[in-house]
Amino acid sequence: MNKAKQLMRISQKEKISQLPVFEYHDKSEKLSLNLCSLLTRLSAIQNTFTLGVFSPLEDEPNWHCKLKAYESNLAFPSTDEYGEMIFVKSRFDELVKTVKFGIKLMTPRKKGCAVTPDILIIPGLGFSENGERLGRGKGYYDKYLKSFIGIKIGICFEDMVVLNLPTEPHDIDMDYVVTDGKIR
Repeated sequence: MNKAKQLMRISQKEKISQLPVFEYHDKSEKLSLNLCSLLTRLSAIQNTFTLGVFSPLEDEPNWHCKLKAYESNLAFPSTDEYGEMIFVKSRFDELVKTVKFGIKLMTPRKKGCAVTPDILIIPGLGFSENGERLGRGKGYYDKYLKSFIGIKIGICFEDMVVLNLPTEPHDIDMDYVVTDGKIR
C-alpha cells in the first residue's frame, strides 16, 4: 500500500471529523446545488440518463439533498456474485442496510436491475485540482472505472481539495470535481 496515500487518508479523515454539524449541512446543500447545476449543464437530468450514485457515509457530503426529484434515474453500487462492483437501479427509500465493500452502508435490494450508468457521482476523501481522486483504499471504484466510458464526477467539500495527490498507475482521474465552492 502506498504510504503517502495512507497518510493523506488519515489527514483527510481528521479534517472532515472536525467539521461542525451545521457546517456539514450548509456545505452539503451548496455542493448539491453545484452538482445540480453541472448535471443540468450536461443535460443529464433527463429520464434517458442513469446516474450512478452512492448513499453517503457519515463523513461524506449529503450530495442528494437538492436532487430528490430525480430518484427514478439513480443506480447505487452493489456487488455481483464475484464480489465486483456493479450498479443497481434503485430509489433512496428502497435501500437497505448491509455490509458491502467492507463497510456498513445502504445498498439496493438484491432483486434490483443491474445497469451501466451514463454518469457516475463518485465519493472521495479528497481530490486534486486536476481531478485525481483519493479513495478509501479498497480499490472498488478504481476497478470499476477501468472500463467505464461515461462521465466521472468526483464530489467532496472544498477544504478536501488539495494541490497534489500521490497517484499510482491504476488511479483514474475525474472529468469534473464538484464541491460546495465550485465546479472544476
